[in-house]
Amino acid sequence: MNIVEATKNALKSGRGITRHKIKQDGYDVWFLPTKTSLGYLIIISDREIYSLWQPSAEDITADDWFVIGGS
Repeated sequence: MNIVEATKNALKSGRGITRHKIKQDGYDVWFLPTKTSLGYLIIISDREIYSLWQPSAEDITADDWFVIGGS
């Protein structure tokens, strides 16, 4: 799914999103969309949290996004 669909689904379920490409590259990174000025929070290995992630053009046009823990 694209980033818009993934974000909408994640906001409904209170979950984060990531891309299959990120997982395939061996990274444990996901993004938690918020309805605040923080934008997306970046979660790395469930230990580090950063704010204000801005997706790249590749991220925006990708269709391999999915909701973490989603079906």
